[in-house]
Amino acid sequence: MVTRIVMTIVIAAFISATSSCSDHRPEEADAKAEFMRLYPTAEIVSVRMSEDEVVARSFDITYRRAAETQRKRLNLQYMKNDQGVYSLSPPPPSDLP
Repeated sequence: MVTRIVMTIVIAAFISATSSCSDHRPEEADAKAEFMRLYPTAEIVSVRMSEDEVVARSFDITYRRAAETQRKRLNLQYMKNDQGVYSLSPPPPSDLP
């Protein structure tokens, strides 16, 4: 029981320390999740961070539509706004190209 409490405290301290130094820039997992939310019928083949600037981060996502073999690419770009929050800009297309 004491070991579990100590482990919980250590994990909480680690999470607190690592999250306080992050500027909440989007990561590959964020781009994947956003892509799948926007295009649930597509399959992600790969994701590559294509740009990493002070106020922007871009991801090239290679994908294919369900039951298709042809691969296509879509770029998702996150921009930091005046409040320091990253959001997709420009907005992604409503339908995949």
